Amino acid sequence: MADFSVDAFEAYTLRMKSKSTSLKYADAARHFENFCNEKGLRIENLPRTALSGFVEWLLAKNLSNSSVHVYATGAKSYLRWCEGQGLAMPAMRTLDMPKLAEAMPQALRGGAISAYLEEAAKLHEPFRSALLLLPYTGLRSAELVSLSMSRDIRKIAFPIRGTSSHREHFTFVVRGKGGSVRAVPLLVDGLPVFASYMKNWRQHVHPDSDWLFPGRDGNHIATRSLRHFVQEMRSRVTKGKLTPHTLRDTYTTALWQSGVDVAVISKALGHKDMKTTFTHYLDIRSEDVLGSVVQRGARLVVEKPDVEKAASAVAHLDSYARAQGLRK
Repeated sequence: MADFSVDAFEAYTLRMKSKSTSLKYADAARHFENFCNEKGLRIENLPRTALSGFVEWLLAKNLSNSSVHVYATGAKSYLRWCEGQGLAMPAMRTLDMPKLAEAMPQALRGGAISAYLEEAAKLHEPFRSALLLLPYTGLRSAELVSLSMSRDIRKIAFPIRGTSSHREHFTFVVRGKGGSVRAVPLLVDGLPVFASYMKNWRQHVHPDSDWLFPGRDGNHIATRSLRHFVQEMRSRVTKGKLTPHTLRDTYTTALWQSGVDVAVISKALGHKDMKTTFTHYLDIRSEDVLGSVVQRGARLVVEKPDVEKAASAVAHLDSYARAQGLRK
């Protein structure tokens, strides 16, 4: 007999998604189960308005829109799973999935960034460096704290343009949602923070641990601790929103302001769709648009190209193609 319990659903999601997502979806399914019990609804005979009613039930508990959206998405995933397990649910094809207003990206700017870095620098290790590195990496807090020294840290030597020298840089290999793997580069001005942490506290206090940010119990530090510290410093940093996700928006916006292509940014964040990057992570304001157009010298009429240089380039490519046997 098929098992449609929330525990069975959680076991399924743990195999298919990241641990953090699985726990959120399982929690959502339990909330939906409580909602159904309270309203006297049976899962095999749900009305079309079940999810809308669930959202209203959640909003009545004064939950934020973002939390309600996660619960609604998790509940729908649970119902889809039940249907896939063989539970006849005629209402699934017509379930009314409400659309909630998503929070707009709100990156830290100018003085707020400096204030955040100053406040984070006052904390004790390893929380100090973990919180300092969040806006330099754009990682989710769960991704950052679970980095492994042996598996996820990569040192790369990049050539310095115009010289024969190389510069060391670090990138983090992140195993994110849905089992995806991506390489996330540390912002250049975050290198001193990372190097100092590695050479000092990390090397002398926990040299044998494989966690980048080891805790006292042998495991890595907890994400809830990072959220707690961020919440504590909010009033001293900004009048607006400040969460670990705000720091991810800050990283995204810093890349864009530095001229990095949005397709590259989307890849670093682990998004399958660039629309997600634009809508939920990239904080572009009117002054950014003006600055980008003016500073890059955007023109309606492009200046005439250098004819001699163009002819030389064509001749060079033609010569190369012949040498490679690509052209007769």
